[in-house]
Amino acid sequence: PHLSSVGMVSVVPNSELRGLFPSSACRGSRNSDSTGKWGESLVYQYLLNKHPEAEVCWMNKDKESLAAYDIKLMFKGENNLQSTRFIEVKTTRFSDKNVFELSFNEFTFMSSQGGQINFDIYRVYNAGDSTRVTITAVRNAYSKLKNHGLKLCLAI
Repeated sequence: PHLSSVGMVSVVPNSELRGLFPSSACRGSRNSDSTGKWGESLVYQYLLNKHPEAEVCWMNKDKESLAAYDIKLMFKGENNLQSTRFIEVKTTRFSDKNVFELSFNEFTFMSSQGGQINFDIYRVYNAGDSTRVTITAVRNAYSKLKNHGLKLCLAI
């Protein structure tokens, strides 16, 4: 299924990502910053390719922006009304690590305005491995959390 699917989670298969892989290496790197940047770069390239009609802004392209999201995807609609999706990218080098951190800043932003913000989470698996990398996207994460489609875990 593609990101346009209406289900809770959409999977972007490896075959749709060919030719979009970042040039920077992260495979074997224990540096979470380089792994994260690789995943953000991949999602950015994917969105540019998938939505050529949209404006895609990678917030951390040149330096860490400290924004509550990594990518802003903006579409022009009827009467010049703009629709915006805010995307947080969570990246792992592993294929089965489905737990990740969500900062207080990210949670506060996604839940602001009663969760009416289009806040999506893109999980990149197998970062750095061009033969196995996939993306899983959760659209409108706050509403999924509110409607029990997602679980929130706390760690001490």
